Amino acid sequence: MVINGNFFFYPAVKRPVADFMINSDVDAKFTYKFLHGFGFNGPYQHILTFNGKEGFVELDALVNAIFDITNANILGIALLAESKGLLGMHLKKVPIIEQRPDNGKDIFDPSNFPEWIDFPTEPGDVNHIIAGTGIAVKDKSLMSPEKRMVISEGSSFHIHAGIFEKGPLSKQLNDFEKELKRILTELRISKVQHILGKSRFSSGMAGIIELKE
Repeated sequence: MVINGNFFFYPAVKRPVADFMINSDVDAKFTYKFLHGFGFNGPYQHILTFNGKEGFVELDALVNAIFDITNANILGIALLAESKGLLGMHLKKVPIIEQRPDNGKDIFDPSNFPEWIDFPTEPGDVNHIIAGTGIAVKDKSLMSPEKRMVISEGSSFHIHAGIFEKGPLSKQLNDFEKELKRILTELRISKVQHILGKSRFSSGMAGIIELKE
């Protein structure tokens, strides 16, 4: 996960420990090389704050609400929030040829899933601060087949988040970028995960960038 040039990494090994590289120079031009992935940049068209009126806010509902304020089909999202039960997943092993399943099936096949994917069935990391980024799509049929593969079946977004230590989080819109920098550069990170729609938050902020196909 890379946000504002800050790189966060959670290795797919038996005893993973989060690693990171902080971009201390706003003008620095880092070059990151990945086997695959997606990214976006640009100015925020919208910055919003959210609070649960009747219980906590689920990520699914938050993404749907964000689309109510924009006509764009594809959005880039930077998210800051306080977790009230995070559902996330990450790889346990690196998916290279030498480690492919003996049964010849995909690593996401039910027969291989427990061995390859860390996927707790109960929400965790309550009261931790999360900082995440990803994309959300209103109508996947309008995307090219290649780009549509970024969004898994049954979902409208793909977001990765760093789980940081517990602490206060500002909800002032004018503080969003400053608060994002503070969380990324000053708080300890424990892991990075792909987060799912049933993840719950008490409150938070989000920066939205309207993307073009």
